Amino acid sequence: MILTATKRQVSYLAKSELFHGIPGWFFRHMGMIPVYREKGNMKAVLAAEKVLEKGGAIGIFPEGKRNYTEQELLPFRTGAVRLAKQAVCPIVPCAITGEYRLFRKGIQIKFGKPISIEAFEIKDANQMLQEEIRKLLRK
Repeated sequence: MILTATKRQVSYLAKSELFHGIPGWFFRHMGMIPVYREKGNMKAVLAAEKVLEKGGAIGIFPEGKRNYTEQELLPFRTGAVRLAKQAVCPIVPCAITGEYRLFRKGIQIKFGKPISIEAFEIKDANQMLQEEIRKLLRK
């Protein structure tokens, strides 16, 4: 959904299970980067850093997975802020609201203002990102 809401090429980090067969070819062709959640992801981090060095954008879902609960947000993992801090680039918070129904309207994608996190500790930057996304969800 987010790919259609921006004119920028966004390379997403996505679970490795999505990269098998024809869907895998499609995801790689779209610039997505596989993440092997059960082991170290240095290869994924390096690939993401390359994209950022070239001025590209990386899409990361900080919760680490789809939220099928009644909670507004799941606890955030620290990968997004770690990558942004390491690459010295801002984070653009984004929120998706509405019902996920194929070929139906009702989904809204909201972008916040870029956040510079270099001066913050990982934990504090992660909390700040989570609060910015909460604000977007409630708008």
